[in-house]
Amino acid sequence: MSGTEIQERLKKIDLNQNRVNSIQKDLKYQAKLFAEEKRQKALMEEQLFIEQLYQTIYRCCADPQQGEVLFKANCNRCHSTNLKLDGTGPALFNVTKRRSRKWLYGWIKNSAKMIEQGDPYAIQVWEENGKGAMSAMPHLTIENMEDILTWIDQWKEQNE
Repeated sequence: MSGTEIQERLKKIDLNQNRVNSIQKDLKYQAKLFAEEKRQKALMEEQLFIEQLYQTIYRCCADPQQGEVLFKANCNRCHSTNLKLDGTGPALFNVTKRRSRKWLYGWIKNSAKMIEQGDPYAIQVWEENGKGAMSAMPHLTIENMEDILTWIDQWKEQNE
């Protein structure tokens, strides 16, 4: 075998080794990516569990009478207390069936932020209501919002 042939074979071996190294790097990257996706999925499941736990706790402790008081003080300027009727804002009958409580908490706290972040349902509600933004309610706690939502749910049960 000539020196040129040996050099050619060595180049092929180097090229093959580079391919093997590249494949090994890709496999390590994919393994890390898979582990990260698995970790994020577990965190999301944990977060969902915690949110459901909070919602259960808040719901069992919610005070619908306080919810009515809070509704009249904070929401009644735009929403009718007859929840089947539109006011300046949309009718709220069945609102807890249309959207999750987590979504409603975000909307009540700051609808403009949800619109700005591109939430499709927030944009739809905004557009359906003449692009009039709902007043932000950062002062309402989750407990306050749950009181209001419980009053809405009980109103529905009493008026159907």
